[in-house]
Amino acid sequence: MKIRSGFIVFVLFFFVTPAFSHPISIGSDTTKTKKLKFVVGSNEARLNMPLSINPDFYCLRMGRGGAKWNNVIGNTIGLVNYENRKIKIAFTISGFIALHDFDRYQFMSWQLWRGNLGSSVFLDSPDLDKFLGKNGRLVVELGWYHESQHVTDVVGYLYRFMDPRYVNVYSFRNADIRSFEYSVAGLCYDWQTPNKNWRLFVNPRYRYFPSSLLLNERQLIDAYSLEAGVHRKINNSIHFYIQGFYERINNNFVSKKFYYLGNWDKEPLVYQNLETGFTFQNREKRQFNIFLNYSKSNGRGLDFINVYEEYGMGFRIIL
Repeated sequence: MKIRSGFIVFVLFFFVTPAFSHPISIGSDTTKTKKLKFVVGSNEARLNMPLSINPDFYCLRMGRGGAKWNNVIGNTIGLVNYENRKIKIAFTISGFIALHDFDRYQFMSWQLWRGNLGSSVFLDSPDLDKFLGKNGRLVVELGWYHESQHVTDVVGYLYRFMDPRYVNVYSFRNADIRSFEYSVAGLCYDWQTPNKNWRLFVNPRYRYFPSSLLLNERQLIDAYSLEAGVHRKINNSIHFYIQGFYERINNNFVSKKFYYLGNWDKEPLVYQNLETGFTFQNREKRQFNIFLNYSKSNGRGLDFINVYEEYGMGFRIIL
């Protein structure tokens, strides 16, 4: 009952609120001196940063890769946006629930799931943008997040990943087997041609994982990622893009210590994604995105010790 109530609150807050409420603005849109907004959509909350193909991007996503489902329900909401001549700043809250499979040809995504919730601050300085040159800008992100990962198909998971001599359905710690927190710092440089027909960006990020609040252990240490992309405007509403994403997560996970099959001994978790597709944006800056991708990566949930090389396709909705 508690899980059901929490899920209902999550859906209401992240989707009903931005869909049916209008931003409350204080200030002048004509003078551009000061502007204050409450409760804005994902694009404004992220200060209009480009679409991201990060596996943890907060959006609605339905995708299938290597004949496996990987679906997400999530969003970023700008709680408070403030802008003047010197600074643009957004205080945001983000969350998602991801459902994915470790077996091929499942009817739906259900075997694994993970929940992620946290908050970021995005900053942009017009003066710094001018110093860096024409047509470019620099957006800084600082945030903190919690994530936990769980199994729905416990029997299938134990058969595939765990040593049956030590772990069974009754002893498997599904509630807290992998729970962690992390702080994140990102720096996105976003450049467009004067006519805005071309857009290029690069976004390095760093994540630091302290000891887990729930488990008081530290399986993950830190992570370095880099995302870059090229966008081409087709018309005012449609853009074509090609993007790449790479992440390396350093860890001290030893498979034998936790009774996993295989021989994982602190090797980095690596994520390599290449994607191309089209985005469609309406006047309210909500986006619909269709894509094709290639990935050679560790699993993102409790299948993290598996490395998958696969092609996929799907769509995203960014509210």
